[in-house]
Amino acid sequence: MSSQKAIGIFDSGFGGLTVVQAIKKLLPNEDLIYFGDTARIPYGDKSSDTICSYALENSHFLLKNNVKAIVIACNTATAFALKKVQDNFPIPILGVIKPTIDTLRKTNPRSIAVLGTKGTIDSRAHQKLIRSNMPHTTIFNVACPLLVPLVEELKLEHPSTDMLIKKYLEHLPLDLEYAILGCTHYHFLENIFRKHLPKETIIINSSESCAKSLLSLLKKHDLINKNKIKRGIRKYFVSDDPQKFKSLGTLLLAEPIQQVSLIQRINNPTSYKGSALSH
Repeated sequence: MSSQKAIGIFDSGFGGLTVVQAIKKLLPNEDLIYFGDTARIPYGDKSSDTICSYALENSHFLLKNNVKAIVIACNTATAFALKKVQDNFPIPILGVIKPTIDTLRKTNPRSIAVLGTKGTIDSRAHQKLIRSNMPHTTIFNVACPLLVPLVEELKLEHPSTDMLIKKYLEHLPLDLEYAILGCTHYHFLENIFRKHLPKETIIINSSESCAKSLLSLLKKHDLINKNKIKRGIRKYFVSDDPQKFKSLGTLLLAEPIQQVSLIQRINNPTSYKGSALSH
């Protein structure tokens, strides 16, 4: 497999752009292909079977675009579909949950709040990894189901967003040590979370943890793009409303998105089977 190929990234919408930012910072020479499944957002209230189907379709689309690795930049899709995607595609596949827990494991925390969509919280994916690695840590699970649509509408500083986050966090203890923003959309709201979390609580940026794990994974498979001369190219695809994604994505990334392509139908991947790599 050529190290010159692009890295594929998918999410239900804008949230995965936080992962794009982190990867660009750490791996500026890598080409990136991003797919936002904007026609089917949000994923957080869908069934596990539906999310798995979406994740397989999205990965199949990225593989058809000749990527060398795929990042599932969605906590809900990672929780329900990571293993299935890894088992069905012959390239390295990375999710956003394990890198986050690996970062926390080094700190031996007393308490952690997991903040996520209803689907992510119900999956207990974060909780299982925390329990297996940090058995004495107290875990607080907080579903924040209404925040993704607010981010998608760019209501990042709207009074209703502030009010909701305050309400979601009101029962957390004052001595909470860490908070995981368990949805990549939530990183765009980090300032409001910071405002309503206890002052000493440390917020974990899962996008940065994911980018660091991606670097390690690419090194493991000798897939780092060693061309230091060129700047990485970024291509963006969506399943609905490319103009909205282009305009709002430009604001969220704080840099111009030149083109967003519309994918009206993703081919069914069930006929594709490959030999999975060790991840």
